[in-house]
Amino acid sequence: MLRSRAAALLAIGLALATTAGCRRRGVFVRHHAQAADVEVPRAEVTFQIDGELEETAWPKAAMVGAFVGADGKLARPHSEIRATHRDGVLYLALYAADEDIRGGSAKPDGPVWLSGDAFHLELSVGDTTHLFDISPRAVITDARRKGLGSWDYGWQSQAKAAVDVDGTFDDPSDDDEEWVVELAVPLASIGLTGRHGERLSLSARRCDHPKPGGVFCGSLGQPKPLVLELE
Repeated sequence: MLRSRAAALLAIGLALATTAGCRRRGVFVRHHAQAADVEVPRAEVTFQIDGELEETAWPKAAMVGAFVGADGKLARPHSEIRATHRDGVLYLALYAADEDIRGGSAKPDGPVWLSGDAFHLELSVGDTTHLFDISPRAVITDARRKGLGSWDYGWQSQAKAAVDVDGTFDDPSDDDEEWVVELAVPLASIGLTGRHGERLSLSARRCDHPKPGGVFCGSLGQPKPLVLELE
């Protein structure tokens, strides 16, 4: 279960949040400080995408960051991201504490972000941005765009996701714990090969719907520059 291995792994680094802000669709809180490079190590083992995070590579993965709110303080509930890569695939672990998990009902390439809880990721390489919305049911909506052009939802990344859930979907009568996404993104789909020193940028956010009502949003703040390493 999550509260054992996965939760213990992803709870590391709680204090690694940096200056940041909250970002919604089309709204940015900008910061002048430049984010430091995050070195993403190459994993030494193969992965089984099951949401369990049992591979020995995960404790060695890069801590991209814990999410923060618009005030720059750690977001509640807690969310964070780790990253590693191997054999032309970028692997991301997305952790979400959540007392009331909303599974959503969107189909792939549907309105995942609007139908329930979800992570929203943007991976940018050059002037092309690749969007990934992932729900607690492991539903993925992906799209890409050039510059500030329109999103192309016909684009298919061939990404795979699995989620391990500690709780029940859409049942506010009980107290849930958390959910973890294990995401595999083929680097070729975003224009990379996995070579040493290749660079991309990661933006991420998550909005949670607590039981009393309302919406609490957190994000990585400013985009995080990732650098692929071979050691």
